[in-house]
Amino acid sequence: MQLVDALRSGAIHLPWPVSVKEGIFDGHNMHQSSVCQKKCGNTPACTTTFAGMGEGLCTFGMSYFQVKVKECLVTIFGVRSLNNPNTSKPHLKDALKGRLVNTQQVQDWANKTASLLTAIDGEFLRRQSELLDPLHDSIRLGRQIESIANRLVTTDTSRSLEEQVDQAPPDLKSLVKAAGLLTDSFDLLTIYFNPAAASFGRKSYISLHGLLRKLVSILSNPDYSEENGQPVRIFLNGECRRNVSVYESFKLVPFALISNAVKYTTDGKVHVSLVDRAGVIEVSVTSIGPLIEPEELELIFTRRFRGKWAKKMATGSGVGLHLAKIVADANGFAIHVTSSRHKSSTNENPLATNKFSFEITS
Repeated sequence: MQLVDALRSGAIHLPWPVSVKEGIFDGHNMHQSSVCQKKCGNTPACTTTFAGMGEGLCTFGMSYFQVKVKECLVTIFGVRSLNNPNTSKPHLKDALKGRLVNTQQVQDWANKTASLLTAIDGEFLRRQSELLDPLHDSIRLGRQIESIANRLVTTDTSRSLEEQVDQAPPDLKSLVKAAGLLTDSFDLLTIYFNPAAASFGRKSYISLHGLLRKLVSILSNPDYSEENGQPVRIFLNGECRRNVSVYESFKLVPFALISNAVKYTTDGKVHVSLVDRAGVIEVSVTSIGPLIEPEELELIFTRRFRGKWAKKMATGSGVGLHLAKIVADANGFAIHVTSSRHKSSTNENPLATNKFSFEITS
């Protein structure tokens, strides 16, 4: 659990006013000082002027402490430390009265708060494990269905599976693609409940080009791509014969990016590009869809966040891109986003060329 979420819920006891990156929280026992409110307003200067952990003295005569709680920087401000030399100054005497805090109190609070957050996370993971238990058989059956479907179309060992799927009867082709989509969806569900699963097992070498061909084949299934009322064509451009060393979870990144583009494309086209540049392979997924505002480019990977224009064009939960980022982080690369606005719009919703890309070393 994130500290800021616990603070917003009121579950964490705050003896003093504190500031974190996301905002200010008033103390339960000690409210904000009138000096801080008058001089700094909503942005205490001490949160940006003090570089190290421990005790400090602001330019307005108030003490503050900085401490980390599970890697989150917390500033306890508007208090008086034992080393504050301003207790006898007339204009600060009343402001500092009853606001004495020492380093040990601050550290004890930080340690207890960190322990509480760790306990909450542990209980959350335990509950997640319980939720996943009933799915074990379903996941195993899904993989069996995919394996059986693949065997049904494999009649010629001299040709690749993708080639044989393309030439299979329509019903059998749909079965193979649906089975692959089902198993990939189960993998996403597992990582949603347990993000640590993104780095389970050992890394192995895979063909990036082969993986993209498979995903394009699966996600081009009309039963999937016509969900929003139109068939979608996915174009795969470029080739790469080199392999990449990744965790098993890696395939969920291009899966999430391509399926996201399929969902939001307004012209029924999605372009997947593969470029090999001297050992660095770039994969990009480009489509025309709802504009992503500049301030949304980083937030778009936050769990349950959805852009304001995306909300108006399609239903969604704001989870797919969040899971893609978790997997990308586990595999050691970043996902980049650009959104170039068009002059045209649909139903008064602005459109843009949206590009999601990442680079990985071969």
